[in-house]
Amino acid sequence: YEYQHTISEEVVGELWELSCGGSAGSSFQSVHLYDIANANAAEQELLYDAIVGKSNPEICHENASIRQIDSTKAQLCLEFRNLYSQYENIGPDGWPAVKITPSQLDALLDADFEMFVKWMSAREVLEHLLDKKVRNLFASHTKYWKYIYQKKCKERYIGE
Repeated sequence: YEYQHTISEEVVGELWELSCGGSAGSSFQSVHLYDIANANAAEQELLYDAIVGKSNPEICHENASIRQIDSTKAQLCLEFRNLYSQYENIGPDGWPAVKITPSQLDALLDADFEMFVKWMSAREVLEHLLDKKVRNLFASHTKYWKYIYQKKCKERYIGE
């Protein structure tokens, strides 16, 4: 949660500033955190219901591979490096009203991606320990989390 707060505060605001101009305020940062928390809570409820036999939720069919996500993230980094370069003569440090450099933005997104990959790997290990019915549902949610991550990158964490 703390790391997502960092992404929300440092990355989302900077991406908004560069792509749209002006301050995103806390609204887009809050939306990012809400999206993550909401997807997590929905998944937990569905898994609980499946474990106790309360319902038979549908399997999610959205998906993205780690390679696709990494490629999308790299494209996002390149896009914002190009946006930064448009502002070479603005502000005391040559940037618009942003606080981090392209390299720092890259490092934050790389760290976020690395943590995500570790999380997906841990989920895949856990998946094999689950009952078959729950395993299939859990595996579909792992694929869905990959889809969400790629979608966040495609939408520059702020949507279109």
